[in-house]
Order: sequence, then structure tokens, then C-alpha cells
Amino acid sequence: MTSFKAVSTGHKATRPTKPLRLTGFLLAAVSALMLGMLAVPATPASADLLNPNVKLQGTISCWGYTGLVKTDHGTVRYVWVEASNGERGWATRTGNLSSSRQGYYFQFRQVPRSGQSISVTVNWGCGNTERNQKHFTTSFGVNRPKVGGSHTVNICPARMIRCF
Repeated sequence: MTSFKAVSTGHKATRPTKPLRLTGFLLAAVSALMLGMLAVPATPASADLLNPNVKLQGTISCWGYTGLVKTDHGTVRYVWVEASNGERGWATRTGNLSSSRQGYYFQFRQVPRSGQSISVTVNWGCGNTERNQKHFTTSFGVNRPKVGGSHTVNICPARMIRCF
């Protein structure tokens, strides 16, 4: 709304013409609409604490650093996932499947309610041939995420200082 100041020249303050009032109204309406759009929070994808489906994902490596020395155990050959709730199976490997570092994911379908977690054990093999493999294992907890539907864990052989 436009305010006008009366000038003491003996004349009344004049009102703006209709086109100016209409333009001001349209400008105010468009501004309010734009502010409204900016103020609406985005809803996260698959964010549902009642949803028991959780996707475990990340990278899995057959190499890492022990101090400054890089140790490479060959190509990732398999990834097996087991959970304390009885769910288990082969994780899907992604990326270059002949690499010593690959992506992986596994879909859990029975992760308990918020505040509870399942214990997950990941077993994976590394080597340059089927016969020449080293086997590794690691364990961690998985909860239902508060936002989104996935839980990311990057994994490398034990006693490594850094995983990439």
C-alpha cells in the first residue's frame, strides 16, 4: 500500500491513477507468491520413519593406506551382507567390476523402528583370481534414517587407517 504525505499548499493529496494501483497490486501479489514458494520446505525423498525399507550403500575397497604405505589386495570379488534380523544376501556391486574399489548396495526390508538398530556384517573377498582370494569382514549398526531411505557405509580391509 502506498502512503502519501499531504503538502500544505492548500491542495488535497491526490490518489494514484488506476493503472498505477493495479501495477502495485500485481507486484505485491507476485512478490508474495514468490516468497511463499521460497518458504515451502522441500520434502526429502523417502523420508518416512514408519518405512522399514533401508538401502545400505557405499564403496567397498580391497585397498587402503597403512600409514603412508598403500596396500592393495586385488579386485573386489564378492560382497555378502547379513543382518541380526535374519535378512541376508549378495550385495549388488556397481561401477568397474574389475576394480579394487567398487560401489555396492543392499536393500533391507525389515529395519526396526527408530531408536532400534540391526547389527550388520559385511563379508567380501579380494583377489586377482578366484583361487587366490583374501576374505574380509566388518560389522556395524544400521538404523532407519530420519531423512531419506539410505544408510551409507564405506568399507575397506581392517587395520587400514584410511578408506577411499
